[in-house]
Amino acid sequence: MLITFIATISALFAFNESEFIYKSKKQMSEGYEWVRLDSCRPSQNDPSIKLNSDLVCFALEKTDDQ
Repeated sequence: MLITFIATISALFAFNESEFIYKSKKQMSEGYEWVRLDSCRPSQNDPSIKLNSDLVCFALEKTDDQ
């Protein structure tokens, strides 16, 4: 029963966050890396995973070595 519960939650998460997952995988393959922002900021309508608020603390940024 626990495994069914975990599988259901995982499937719902993946479905709800599919745009975020797709965009982040695409950008990472293009040389973007996750960086911590100096301070968390309100989301600017960019795909993101929001847990308790609409604050974004990490972002994908293009690296210089690519």
